[in-house]
Amino acid sequence: MAYEFVSVHALRECRRTGNPAAVITLAGCFVYGLVVDITAYYTTDSFRHGNFTVMFLNDRLPLYIALFYPAFMYPIVMTMRRFELTPIVEAIGTGFYAGLTYLIFDNIGPLPHWWNWDLNNSFNKPFIDSVPLNSYQWFFLFTIAFAYVVRRVRSRDVGRRAYDSRTAH
Repeated sequence: MAYEFVSVHALRECRRTGNPAAVITLAGCFVYGLVVDITAYYTTDSFRHGNFTVMFLNDRLPLYIALFYPAFMYPIVMTMRRFELTPIVEAIGTGFYAGLTYLIFDNIGPLPHWWNWDLNNSFNKPFIDSVPLNSYQWFFLFTIAFAYVVRRVRSRDVGRRAYDSRTAH
């Protein structure tokens, strides 16, 4: 449901403005989620997702994770975009806002065994409540980087479109 909402919003925003930035942002959120999770699967081996109805990558990637990141991050990126901040302030604000919001999901997930952290993996030390500290750190830093790249791509696109409309006459 949430993924459908953000998809509809991105398409409407693209039609309304004539700028594909919202659709590109949504696609970027999808790719971001896959890259972050798949990278973590094969580099740290510090957690395992529980079994769900639809699983990919040798039963390591549940479908809900692939759809979670766009449904979760797209509204945050679009909300921060409304403030019209400088690129770096927007990126840090997005990372902070997403990190605080994700903190709730990250702490709830292990309780119903949506995923389990490897308590013996030294990469996962120290824990804060039911989540390794590095989970917060990486999410915050990767989200800042993602938001900064999305903003720079959007800024270039908007600047190019403005230049094209001035020279089209």
